[in-house]
Amino acid sequence: MATEYSTMIQKRKEYIACLVDQLELSRGECNHSLKQIIELQSDIDTLFAELEAENGNHAHSLRQGHC
Repeated sequence: MATEYSTMIQKRKEYIACLVDQLELSRGECNHSLKQIIELQSDIDTLFAELEAENGNHAHSLRQGHC
């Protein structure tokens, strides 16, 4: 009976170690995804600002009578 208990404890420890490894992997993937999100948001913000500037320049040109 003591051997069965020891085996059960060892299996649980192994399972816990496996779960901890999965958690660490998930954290790494999450951090990578967050970094990608931040980079993409920065790209979007830059492109949006460029588009607004171009629209402003185009509107200014139209007011000046240039096409």
